[in-house]
Amino acid sequence: MSDAHGGWTTTGSREVYSNPWIAVREDAVLRPDGGEGIYGVVTMQHPSVFVVAMDDDGAVLMVSLYRYATRGMSLEVPAGGCDGDDPLDAARRELLEETGFVASEWHEIGRMNAHNGVCDAPEFVCLATGLTIGGRADVEPPASYHGTRR
Repeated sequence: MSDAHGGWTTTGSREVYSNPWIAVREDAVLRPDGGEGIYGVVTMQHPSVFVVAMDDDGAVLMVSLYRYATRGMSLEVPAGGCDGDDPLDAARRELLEETGFVASEWHEIGRMNAHNGVCDAPEFVCLATGLTIGGRADVEPPASYHGTRR
């Protein structure tokens, strides 16, 4: 097997680990400088979605979640895996699950692959506006809600 891209040549590849969410492979490579090496790559089994939810005052909805991988709290926009769903459907689900909010307006504002040095993890970013709690404007936001000004 030889597959050259951007000066890198893959001379071999093996799957090290796989589960329903990720797969990890190790590639034997020739680097652009001609040296031999190994390169580990994590592949997400499904794309992810990130929801930039903005209220009528221009504040962005953030959630505070404990993240096992970093062993700490993280302030972030609502996000999650598509799990085989259409990205927009997954974004709607994640916003509701993580914040209790629903949005009347949705727009895909970009796509990215933020960790592309070590990970093949396609990500969709959506803007959600017209926010109400669970579809009701008369309910207080959940305790984990954080509004930040842009």
